[in-house]
Amino acid sequence: DDVYERINYHAIKASMTISKEKGRYSCFEGSDWDNGNYFELREYKSEKWNLLREEVNTYGMRNGYLIAVAPNGSTATIAGTSEGIDPVMARFWHEEKKGSIIPKTAPILNEDNYWYYNSAYNIDQKW
Repeated sequence: DDVYERINYHAIKASMTISKEKGRYSCFEGSDWDNGNYFELREYKSEKWNLLREEVNTYGMRNGYLIAVAPNGSTATIAGTSEGIDPVMARFWHEEKKGSIIPKTAPILNEDNYWYYNSAYNIDQKW
């Protein structure tokens, strides 16, 4: 948790710094960044986080979304793996791409490993 909190802090700081120069992303107004909910939901309350929260409130954010552990999206499909480090959301699902609906399955899903694929909704989040 500490490592990702540090990474997150520096990603937010960098986006805020870029926002000073290039302006806020178009949907900043009313976002969780703008109203401070982003920081509240994560219980970031130390002095350094409070200072960063004030800077974000003053200067905005250049990016609405900051951290996604690769591979994500179509690169995961090409690599034959799951997206990011989170558990799969389902063993089977449908994805819409450019007006087409594509059936998808968890990577390397077969009868031998079917029961090992627990949906993110069924996993105890404290494990």
